[in-house]
Amino acid sequence: MGVCLICFGCRDGKYTIKQTKNVKVLDDTTFQILGTDKVMQYYLPDTIKVKDTLKGHLIYRSEFDTIKNNDAHVVDFYFTKTTSLSQNFEEFKNKKCDTFVRIRDSIIPIYDITFEKKGSQLFEGYIRDYLFIDRGNDSIQMKTSTQHVMYRVYVK
Repeated sequence: MGVCLICFGCRDGKYTIKQTKNVKVLDDTTFQILGTDKVMQYYLPDTIKVKDTLKGHLIYRSEFDTIKNNDAHVVDFYFTKTTSLSQNFEEFKNKKCDTFVRIRDSIIPIYDITFEKKGSQLFEGYIRDYLFIDRGNDSIQMKTSTQHVMYRVYVK
């Protein structure tokens, strides 16, 4: 099964358009970082019942994790139930979404997600990774990294 997508990425606050290509869905039950062959480690059920609550967590390892100093590092995960993937973060943020924040090491908890309809459901999300670097003299540099992710769950 393949999906044709246009994926956008963001680094250092500047948008770059990635080449349009067929993105192979590696496995319908994995959290996949779109536009790459990377799969995130996750602890979520792949099947739940209507009106049951989805609970679990992701393990997100950031490219900024290797920076070991006093700089502030924040990771937000914006997440929504959808029927189609957004073309970019600007389009995505117009959807109603939940926001989760990375805690302890690399864990992003996910909780209180319910479903009203049966069948295959698509989660879409963006992980926004922010690094604030203190440059002294009241100057702070901000670097960002954005990852577009998807996950499928079956609701019975």
